[in-house]
Amino acid sequence: MRSGLDPLGVEAVMGQCVNGNGTITSSSRQSLPPTVEVWPSCTDVGRRAADLIESQLARRPCSVFALPTGTTPLAMYDEIVRRCEEGNLRLDGAKFFNLDEYVGLHPGHEGSFYRYMRERFWGPAKLKEWQYDVPRGWVQDLDGECKRYDEAIVEAGGIDLAVVGLGVNAHVGFNEPGTDPELGTHLVELSESTRRAQAEWFGGLVGRVPRRALTVGIRTLLGTRAIVLIACGRHKARIVHEVLLGPPTPERPASLLRIHPNLTVILDQDAAGLLWPKEFKAEEALKTDTV
Repeated sequence: MRSGLDPLGVEAVMGQCVNGNGTITSSSRQSLPPTVEVWPSCTDVGRRAADLIESQLARRPCSVFALPTGTTPLAMYDEIVRRCEEGNLRLDGAKFFNLDEYVGLHPGHEGSFYRYMRERFWGPAKLKEWQYDVPRGWVQDLDGECKRYDEAIVEAGGIDLAVVGLGVNAHVGFNEPGTDPELGTHLVELSESTRRAQAEWFGGLVGRVPRRALTVGIRTLLGTRAIVLIACGRHKARIVHEVLLGPPTPERPASLLRIHPNLTVILDQDAAGLLWPKEFKAEEALKTDTV
């Protein structure tokens, strides 16, 4: 069931053409992705992302997805679970891969992405064990685990739709600035800004946030059939502006997703604020560095 929401209507964005339902279409010198949608709230963003997942499943019930963790996608998972409980959405043929996982945390740890997904999506949606996978950051052979994960994605037929969030330093998955875009699943050293942003999941203590993680690579994401990038909040406005309007570069990993021929960006009004500077207090975004 579709959410029935309507994106914000706007007249113009930095030289781009904007249609009546709020969708920005590329038109000239700037290099925006093919589709950018702006919605009133983060809850609306989550519902819209759920719409796109539902549409993909309608086309192909056995679709393969890559999914994120964090605060931004919580509304998406709530909406997917609600539709499943109401009998409007079936996931029984689908397969779900996590984008990333910390190294050194057992699956039951309160900060692990395995536990996040089990409590917020896999369990409530009543998925079977074969339907989900995560990079196992708790195993000893991390190189072997990266190879296993890449092979599992290939064996599943490749990823039909990846939903990804956006870090304040433009990381996507856990691909930090400067990451080689040719890598598949790999081990990464987390930046201090990323660890600070993740501290809320570890009792607010940065020292408890692991320093390493496993993540699917930019190569993996660019090999998917479609990507949905979601971002919410004024603190994301600066990096949204840089990712969408600056040149694609490994120093802003999310900007490389603009190379993909089927990219949709879904923002709330605050995250899109620097695309409409006259309606936004830019200094509020420029002074903050939190998720």
